[in-house]
Amino acid sequence: MSKGIFKRLLLALTTHCGLRATKHVSREEQLAIFLRIAVTGIGNREHQERFQRSGETISKSFHRILNMLVSRDFYGRYVKLPSAGIIPPEIKNSPEFYPFFIKCLGAVDSTLLHGFVAAADMARFRSRKGLISQNTFAACRFNQIFCYLLTGWEGSAADGRVFADARRKGFAIPPGYYYLGDAGFPVCDALLVPYHGVCYHLNEWRRASNLKSVLWTPSVFRSAHLHTIQSQECQGTVQSSSRLPTQCD
Repeated sequence: MSKGIFKRLLLALTTHCGLRATKHVSREEQLAIFLRIAVTGIGNREHQERFQRSGETISKSFHRILNMLVSRDFYGRYVKLPSAGIIPPEIKNSPEFYPFFIKCLGAVDSTLLHGFVAAADMARFRSRKGLISQNTFAACRFNQIFCYLLTGWEGSAADGRVFADARRKGFAIPPGYYYLGDAGFPVCDALLVPYHGVCYHLNEWRRASNLKSVLWTPSVFRSAHLHTIQSQECQGTVQSSSRLPTQCD
């Protein structure tokens, strides 16, 4: 992170969330502690040595900044769902996608993030791969900026169940609009998912000289769907932004 971005983030936390220096730790050091833990995923003990602070101070500084970032004062100001009526430039300026995806707001995906749970909860949080994890649901715009995030579901939970919970918890989709999703999500008017049982033929679709004249068979639909959702790389964005092992509550 550049020095300028660090200062802007510090100012935003101070202005909107009331970040203040404690008796022994400055605002700058609190933010630096949080960012270093979030980026490296290294535990408390090494950061005690790095910042010459007690484990309690490191933990309090980290959670103080974390709580501010997920608060309504900060999160609600910067993380917003797309508005209806505005065609994303990535769609509008692409002859491959326009006008077929003018009502598409972005893409959704769920990914498993490793976490720590109590022994009594391990069975619920054990994924199909046998790992202790939580199923994290995320929505991205076409510029790969997050517009919604839901964490905390056990790794054994199906994507459709997590999506339904997201709809109940603020993931609003305007009528007539939709997001792209993979085959793990349900068929509904708010999601565009691939045809089941039809193979992708992306190379054949790319060779079409005039997309508008192509018959929209299930195979062609899946090709267009795949090519569009590939531009999102939503799952990769989630995973690359989540290096820190998390507590599964």
